[in-house]
Amino acid sequence: MTDIDTSESELRNPDSIANEPWFYQISADDVDPENVPDLWFEIHMSHVENDAKHTLTALDQLPDGQLRDRALMTDLAVFVGLQSQRTVRRRQGELDIDAGIRRFGARNVVGEPEIGGSPLSVDILNTGS
Repeated sequence: MTDIDTSESELRNPDSIANEPWFYQISADDVDPENVPDLWFEIHMSHVENDAKHTLTALDQLPDGQLRDRALMTDLAVFVGLQSQRTVRRRQGELDIDAGIRRFGARNVVGEPEIGGSPLSVDILNTGS
């Protein structure tokens, strides 16, 4: 394990890193557990990881050098992007944003979209002009 901020590394058992019970559990009053199982994200990621096994095997079989296979690059980018969301730090960031929205309201936390450095007018969104 490597701490990104300090660049310090230590060997750790992968099973002990970010091992928090129900880390990916999704539950809310407005989420129907029949339509969205509480561990949907974890179930979905296990499918992605299983598919990624083939991508990583294909990558490993290529000679060293620049990767030119667009499909392989896309699959690898999706896998790495999804894996990056599975960290304790990322999860805490999402929880912090959610807490800020609940406390201060979405407009104060997220702000208004900007185009060309100025806030996007609701009239522009509605009329398309």
